[in-house]
Amino acid sequence: MEGVGETGMRDHLVTITGVVIPIEWSDDHQVSGVAVAGWGETDYLIRNDDMGKELLKLLHGQVRVMGEVTMDEEGRNWIYVRSFQIVPSNSVVHVNEGQP
Repeated sequence: MEGVGETGMRDHLVTITGVVIPIEWSDDHQVSGVAVAGWGETDYLIRNDDMGKELLKLLHGQVRVMGEVTMDEEGRNWIYVRSFQIVPSNSVVHVNEGQP
């Protein structure tokens, strides 16, 4: 399903696997915003809604998120998370470039 996002650009329903990383802190130095660092050095900022608050509890954990991606005026990827799964670290396949 696709639609038009806040920036007027088309949203894309995607599945992203990566690590939950901190991107924003409160005045008392608590993590208040997160992103999913996907493969290929692409970060997807998480909206601070109910799903975002659940992902905040999984800081530094590996997850698979499904949702709609939009790009803001600054070129940052935002994802509206529809659902997510915790990914056990032993189930993630890493590819080493240039190695058999």
